[in-house]
Parts: sequence; C-alpha cells; structure tokens
Amino acid sequence: MKAKPVRIVLAFYSSEEGHAERAVQALKSTDKVCLAGPVESNLPALCNRYKALRLEGESLVVVETVATRVEAVVKTLRLQGSPAIFAVHPDVGLDAKEPDGTAPLASDTGIQNRRSILARLQENKVELELARDCLMEATRLDHALSPAAEWILDNSYLIRTQ
Repeated sequence: MKAKPVRIVLAFYSSEEGHAERAVQALKSTDKVCLAGPVESNLPALCNRYKALRLEGESLVVVETVATRVEAVVKTLRLQGSPAIFAVHPDVGLDAKEPDGTAPLASDTGIQNRRSILARLQENKVELELARDCLMEATRLDHALSPAAEWILDNSYLIRTQ
C-alpha cells in the first residue's frame, strides 16, 4: 500500500493577537500541529526544524498533513487572522547526504559513464516534477506566481522532452 504524501504548512502570525493559538486549537483534532512562539520551551521536533524561520514578534504554526488536506488546513488558518502561509514538502531543502551524514564525495576519475548520466537525469526529472507540483499547489492556494513560474507550468512538457 502506497503511503500518502505528506506536506508541511507553515503559517506566520503576529504574536500579539492570539490568532496562532486559536489556529492550533482548530487544527489539533485532525492534523499534527505545533506552535513556535516568542516563548520557546520543549518544542516538538516538527517545530524545532522550522522555528528559525520565525521573526521577532511572530508566532509560527507548523502543520503536518496529507497532501489532500492542504487546502482545508489553509482555509482553517486563514479563518484565524491574516497569516503568511507556505506549503512545502518535508524533504525540500535537505542537502544530499551519505548514510553516515557526510557530504557525497566527487568521483576520483571525473569521468561520467552512461549509468551515472542516466541517474542524474532521473534525479533532475524528479526535482522538476516536485517543483511543478509545488507550483500547482501554490496555484490551488491562490498564491501569485511569477512569470517564470507560470512559464514552467505552461511548458513543462517542453522541458521534459528536451
């Protein structure tokens, strides 16, 4: 059975208004949610990963949910004030690491064989599809897209064929 794709929704609220606390209460029963506010003590790992994104005077609500619930989560968050909202894949931004946590080593010979080139093309294809999925999700959430992002959505078939 295939696991459902997970998304992280980040909502940045002003700390002074109490909207973040109400948003957490509204989502607690259906999704994994946490709050990183001005007073940070004993935060769960979910919040620890993203707390550095919070500016002074902000509270950050972090929601882990399945991809099919992102729109409902965003609507719930928007009912509690006017947050800045971002939906991301949990693995976006992670650097490639070896199993022991070190950075991958470059090839000693510097010569790429057919297999390594095809592997790199496959990695690029996956990254492009991930970027396209993120842009589509941003469109569904009524976020404005740059002209370059719109071009990628309109012409992704050209990129794949090239």
